[in-house]
Amino acid sequence: MARSTFTLSSAQVAAGRGLQVMNTFEAEFMRLGGPEDMGMFNEQDPGHDFTAYYLSPGVEQRAPHLLRIFGANDCATPCDSVVIMVAVTDKKPSHY
Repeated sequence: MARSTFTLSSAQVAAGRGLQVMNTFEAEFMRLGGPEDMGMFNEQDPGHDFTAYYLSPGVEQRAPHLLRIFGANDCATPCDSVVIMVAVTDKKPSHY
């Protein structure tokens, strides 16, 4: 599923950086017409002081500038507990 990842500390999320990331991604996602191969997911591990964000492979193809903006790196497939933040669900763009 995911190809790229980056993390934000709990302090960064509390300061609004997580919302800024989601809004930036969502604006580009919508500008591109909500492509089905482009999505952003996150995972909060209660035992750690950060949130991990994952970007689908379509982001690299359609909006590679987002990888630079977010400081994303290549990653292995995340665990099954990720939450959809922005993606196509039931054939329509959604965000949570």
